[in-house]
Amino acid sequence: MNRTNIFFSRIIVFIAAVCSLVCGCTSGGAQETPLPKNTPQITPAPVPTEAVSEFPTCTAPAITDAPNHDTDSETVLTAEQISAMNAAFLQFPGESAGLFDLASFKNGISAERLKALIARGNLPSANGYVGQTPLSAQQRNEILNNRALDAVRNNSNVRFGFCVQRSDLRSVPFAPRVTSKPNDRFGDTLQESVVLQNEPLAVLHESADGKFLFVAAYFYVGWINSDSVALCSSFEQWQALLAPENDFLVVTGSSFRLCRDPYEPLVSELELTMGMRLSLAEKPGTVKSIRGRMSYDNYIVNVPSRAADGSLKFIEALVPISRDVHIGYLPFTYSNVIRLADKTRGEIYGWGGMLDARDCSALVMEIYRCFGIMLPRNTSDLAKLPEQYAADVSSLSTEAKRETILSQPAGVILFFPGHVMIYYGSDGNDLLCLSAAGKFAPVQSSATQNVYTVEVCSLDVRLSNGKTWLEAIEKIIRIG
Repeated sequence: MNRTNIFFSRIIVFIAAVCSLVCGCTSGGAQETPLPKNTPQITPAPVPTEAVSEFPTCTAPAITDAPNHDTDSETVLTAEQISAMNAAFLQFPGESAGLFDLASFKNGISAERLKALIARGNLPSANGYVGQTPLSAQQRNEILNNRALDAVRNNSNVRFGFCVQRSDLRSVPFAPRVTSKPNDRFGDTLQESVVLQNEPLAVLHESADGKFLFVAAYFYVGWINSDSVALCSSFEQWQALLAPENDFLVVTGSSFRLCRDPYEPLVSELELTMGMRLSLAEKPGTVKSIRGRMSYDNYIVNVPSRAADGSLKFIEALVPISRDVHIGYLPFTYSNVIRLADKTRGEIYGWGGMLDARDCSALVMEIYRCFGIMLPRNTSDLAKLPEQYAADVSSLSTEAKRETILSQPAGVILFFPGHVMIYYGSDGNDLLCLSAAGKFAPVQSSATQNVYTVEVCSLDVRLSNGKTWLEAIEKIIRIG
């Protein structure tokens, strides 16, 4: 019997026992398992030019002041199993959950399908505001006409490229924020997501004014600034540039900036964020001169950029080995999930990636991307994952849910409509979660607060309707 079947068999038995008699819970001691390390010796200086040596893999700080995480340090899925699972997700739930097989666009796209994808994003039906000014009927028409639907042709040619800077993905080709109330600094009804640098894209259409491209990433479709995309000369070039296994760095810290570069502004103080992947330009340990400095104790990576004609080019950049990065994807363990989640605590909440931040589902997606796991972007789409991964607990009593969650390792995903969380362990009988939260009412309070923070809280906090988060939970999503 495979791990998944064992997991759900145990849940079914466990739920039956709990429903007949809710018993007291117990919890094990917290464990601190370090991330796997690649730790051969660094070749001592001086190192001859072009000499190669292995660098240690950068590791995360130890978890401190932690509750009972009860994490699992065993590898849940191998790289091969993750790759197979990702491929299966593209088939089901597939596009119904916003997951796209970009290679499927190789031979073009029909007019009917393209128009249907464009129609997924629209303007809000109610009044919207740009700052303090209501969105006028004329502006609405101009925005909708900018989609250039009359230019859509059957079997439209599809181009392929890469995102060259962190960029907003909009529901319509319009850059200014549109909010449901005047001067809302945390909201934007047109903001769908962000696209990270070096994200592979299929370019499906162009706006009438040429300032936006309608693109598909693996996790979403939407409109992106044209200057944020560099195009490959062919599908074959694009496909060849998708990094082979372990020939890339993954950013495993929440974010950091590269050093200032006095010669190349495009990479000077460039921000790299969790889950971003950059191809290695040279083997780890290679030493050579990069724009007037030697690459000692640095990884050399290729940063994608846009040439004057819109084509793709690469700039070599140096990533210090002291930064939170990993060669290839991290081993998928639940203890690693918690370590990654801990690096985001206290950060600001950002709807759809606004404020250079993350909302609840982006936080989950970018943590799991560090293992090569390609999850859906939206909360409702996460709930569409196959039943073998997403156990429905909506019919359980509150105490049965509590006991069921207590039986899971910290690091699994908890879902209720509109929100997802990382289960963070327990403090006695109190269940904890980590999430990018917009609003909730604290325990023993009925007053909803604007939280807008990535934080650890009890599952006994409340929604505006008075339900606790624990009562509202409908699914436990356990990958593997």
